[in-house]
Amino acid sequence: MARVPRPHYIKARLIVNPFAREGDRWDDLLQAEAFLRKQGWEIERVYTQHPFHTRDLAREAVALGFNAVVVAGGDGSIGQAADGLAGSDVALGIIPAGTGNILARDLGLPIPMPWYPRAFLDAARLLVDAEWYRIDLGAVEDVRGQRRRFINWCGAGLDAAVTQRVESHIEEKKRWGVMAYVLPAVQEMIAYDPPHWRIKVDSHTYEGRYYLVVVSNSQLYAGVIRLAPKARMDDGWLDVALIHAESLQDFLLTLPSLAVAGKPSEEIILARAREIYIESLPVQSVHLDGDPTTETPVRVWVERSAVTLMVPSGSRLPTHLLSHTAVQKHGFNFKELLRWPRFVPGVSPN
Repeated sequence: MARVPRPHYIKARLIVNPFAREGDRWDDLLQAEAFLRKQGWEIERVYTQHPFHTRDLAREAVALGFNAVVVAGGDGSIGQAADGLAGSDVALGIIPAGTGNILARDLGLPIPMPWYPRAFLDAARLLVDAEWYRIDLGAVEDVRGQRRRFINWCGAGLDAAVTQRVESHIEEKKRWGVMAYVLPAVQEMIAYDPPHWRIKVDSHTYEGRYYLVVVSNSQLYAGVIRLAPKARMDDGWLDVALIHAESLQDFLLTLPSLAVAGKPSEEIILARAREIYIESLPVQSVHLDGDPTTETPVRVWVERSAVTLMVPSGSRLPTHLLSHTAVQKHGFNFKELLRWPRFVPGVSPN
């Protein structure tokens, strides 16, 4: 991963998703914005108004001469912003405000909780001292020629079906957070009939009935599982996980073993690739960073060093996601699961 020097003067567009789980924490957001201004940042705050608007606002920021975009939203908004910034020198910063905040957890950012009213402010403190690195993105193209990018993962199968159901009830998602996924997940698991998949991973082809097909750029999945334990966000590879099960009961026994033991069972195929082709019979939904986006068949590939990401510095540097300082983690770690909010002491000298 190539480290990028931080500019002395930062002109940032702050993109707020008011529909995100924590997108209406206005007092905390205004404190975070005021802190960034005190540190010399020039801030323009804008709001998303419709699906995929974040990507358009990020692209516009590039054209308008901003050198940073900060997203106050969830994984979907962050992925859209990365898509909009791809190929530019504009850096992406994160103030976690979503439902799962999976990438934020993986990066070790403060996660908003009811008892943690200044999570946004602490996230802003980390942004001021952040290190800037170039990272890879995943790219997806469907049969219509529509092309999108993702920063975390794209998935097809049961999780995409659940995501599609939840996104159709956005108010329940905002009100109940991760609990909004429980009932749809149960309903989909009961009804879901795994299709026949044909998946080409570089030169190797896999065929079978899989409950999940996930292509990852980062490690953490669903908040509790390191589905791609070898993934690095700067190594030029994507990590593929195929989860086979003959029945719902088998599937339900497979994931907990991975979450608790941290090791894949014989029902989970893990592979690494630069290009993946996914097709299914019948057609299946595909999500990018948790946002339902398209359907199979799709071509997926890695775009190397596509975007600049602000990551915590010093002892909080996410070394497990950086190939040049990667530390292999084993087993289940409650700290990784919960990422309990920690106060970020002091005011940045920068």
